[in-house]
Amino acid sequence: MRKIFEVIGAIVTVILGLVVAIPVLLAVIGVAVPAILIFVAAIFLIVLLALAICGVVALMTFWRMRYQLKHGGGVDFVFNGKRYHVETISKRHPNNRRDVTDDV
Repeated sequence: MRKIFEVIGAIVTVILGLVVAIPVLLAVIGVAVPAILIFVAAIFLIVLLALAICGVVALMTFWRMRYQLKHGGGVDFVFNGKRYHVETISKRHPNNRRDVTDDV
């Protein structure tokens, strides 16, 4: 008989615990999920802004190179450890560029 009352007491305790715990869990999940989503959205926004800034810098760099080439100036750049000089008027070198790494 004592065992039956212990089992009934355990079942009632579990039911009361669930009655209390379920609303608490729902409230925590209800608050936590939007907070996590806001955090993830903020991270994505920061990454997107960084990519946008990098894109603007790249566009400005390419625009400046094109402007320099269009107006007769050459463009110097480094690729794979070698310095190159690009000119649109030079036809002696392939792709209008030459390696100027060893030039003084």
